[in-house]
Amino acid sequence: MQARYKDLIRKAYGSLLYRTGLTWLAYQYRRRQVALTILAYHQMDTTTFEAHLKYLTRYFTIISLREACEMLRGEREWRPSCLVLTFDDGHYSFYRHVFPLLQKYRLPAVTFLATDFVGTGRLYWFDRVDAIIDQTRQNRLRIDGAAFHIPASNRLDVKEAIKEHLKQYPEAVKQE
Repeated sequence: MQARYKDLIRKAYGSLLYRTGLTWLAYQYRRRQVALTILAYHQMDTTTFEAHLKYLTRYFTIISLREACEMLRGEREWRPSCLVLTFDDGHYSFYRHVFPLLQKYRLPAVTFLATDFVGTGRLYWFDRVDAIIDQTRQNRLRIDGAAFHIPASNRLDVKEAIKEHLKQYPEAVKQE
């Protein structure tokens, strides 16, 4: 019975690594074909990101964006398996979950802020979807003829389905 659980955990872990792209990175590391990798994150929680950092620091040398630019310009010698960590959108989750871990591991990273949102209190359209679904008491939602069932508990799948549906609309429409 215990072997069965270990097998299930092993398969789930493998699936997680595959979906996050970490297996591709490990494969490239072993082949030594990638001299510089730039990994872009969006929102991240502490536990998941720390697991990523443990994995990444084992197989890669994490460098700053400045060092990467210097290598690309020929001002610095190329080192194998370098990786730059980037974070898009400037979410509060970066400051709350990611920044303390970067300090703990003494790792460089770059975050790109969406300046249209700084200091406005406005949310990205995809964050608004999350907030609406988290706060609604409705169990169904219809958007332009597409119907979505909203379960009482785990709402992650419906959030992703709604976001996928909304991607077809122009950015200006999604931000309304």
